Amino acid sequence: MAVCSFFCSKQSEKANRVTIRNGLLYLIEQKGVDLFYLSEKSQFEKIAIEELSALQKQYTYIGYAIVLPEAPPPTLGHSDYSNTIC
Repeated sequence: MAVCSFFCSKQSEKANRVTIRNGLLYLIEQKGVDLFYLSEKSQFEKIAIEELSALQKQYTYIGYAIVLPEAPPPTLGHSDYSNTIC
């Protein structure tokens, strides 16, 4: 088991989907990472979350969690917080 954390600032807006996906594949296949923590603040992290969600279909053993600074208010409109840590 290996864990990788991504906590980017909002200023990390230059994000390339192919580069992020290839980086995630490298971490999964070559480094044995099977758990990722992200904060969802930057475009990089939003793309990484989308890619991890898609990669879970092929690599069923990987997981990810979105780390929030506080519990989200119920008015956000989201119904699934299963991948969220507060």
